[in-house]
Amino acid sequence: MKRFSKMITAAFLSAAAAFAGSVTAHAEGSVEDVYDAMRRIGLPESMIQEAKNQFQTTQHDEEGMTINETYYPYDVWADMVELYEDDIWNEVGRQFGVSGEEIREEKRRQEAERPAETVSAQPEATAPADPNTPPAVTTQTTAAPSPVTVSVQTQIPFINMTMEEKRDYIGSLPEAERAPFIASLTTAERNSIIKQMDTSSQANIANGFIGLGEQLGMHISVDRIGSGGIDYSVRNSSGTLIDVSSVGTSVDDTGWDTTLPVLGGSGMILAAVGGLTLMTRKSRREEAGEEPLS
Repeated sequence: MKRFSKMITAAFLSAAAAFAGSVTAHAEGSVEDVYDAMRRIGLPESMIQEAKNQFQTTQHDEEGMTINETYYPYDVWADMVELYEDDIWNEVGRQFGVSGEEIREEKRRQEAERPAETVSAQPEATAPADPNTPPAVTTQTTAAPSPVTVSVQTQIPFINMTMEEKRDYIGSLPEAERAPFIASLTTAERNSIIKQMDTSSQANIANGFIGLGEQLGMHISVDRIGSGGIDYSVRNSSGTLIDVSSVGTSVDDTGWDTTLPVLGGSGMILAAVGGLTLMTRKSRREEAGEEPLS
């Protein structure tokens, strides 16, 4: 199993390298775009911190960095990270008969239409304040929530429904409202769906996560899938354990619960990547007429 996983992962990374070589030589973006992409798809902060550690210790410049002996521009790294979320939306949509493409299109539309809200914040004090001087206030513009109006209201919170109740509710919505509603789910609500998926759907999500970890120079071991979600361990390139976490069990807005103990030494029980490649998925996006990720 381990040998097979390494072979599949090597093929995945080879395809990713070919994809990276097809982009323009001049890269846009910065390493912060990579970290932001990791946060947007709900990866635990421990993985983001490890990515920062790697950035400090690996070859990099203003346009890109090298991981696994391969140099990619920062915008390509961010694109790779966000492509993993396709796996999640595909499986979530499959539970309700809605295509992942529809959900992603609605997600982009909602984000584009989301109004910005201005939040005032006090700066950190660098000197004793002058009582005669008004305190300085800085403003930060953030994305405000973008509620979706549906014609059928829930009787109980969506996150507390069983999978059967979730299917019945979404099925009760007019077809035109289903993709917008799913796209508007919070990370916690989406995780509640993952927790209730069958093991085959959970395995598809885990396969993509393993492949993403390899791309980022980390090794993911899936310790358990089934009722309660997907439990996994994350190790750095030296094999040091940096996190034990789970997707599907958390009901907070961070998305990933990082408090679970290591479960038995089952190791990597899923084949890495599962045959998915960046080139294949990029091609599917282009054929579907989707805009490239930025």
